[in-house]
Amino acid sequence: MKIKISVLGSTRTYTDEEEFFIELDHMSTVSDVVQKIVEIKPDLQKVMKYLSISVNNTLVARTHQVFENDEIALFSRPGGG
Repeated sequence: MKIKISVLGSTRTYTDEEEFFIELDHMSTVSDVVQKIVEIKPDLQKVMKYLSISVNNTLVARTHQVFENDEIALFSRPGGG
C-alpha cells in the first residue's frame, strides 16, 4: 500500500524533501512506517524518537494501524515552559 509522508518544520533539516511516498504491506502500523522511513532517510534516525507523528492530522501512537492513502506527518514536539 502507498503512504504519503510529510516532513514538517525543523524536521526537514534531516531529509532532502518535504514530502515523499513509501510502500508498505497491508496491516502495517506507524512503527512499521517509522522503520521504513529510517531505512530510506537514515539521517532521521537521529531525531525519530523525539518526533510527534500524526496520521491524517490526528496524533497517534506507534501501534496505530495505517491504511492505503493515509498521510503521515513527522514534526518536532512543541517545547517551552
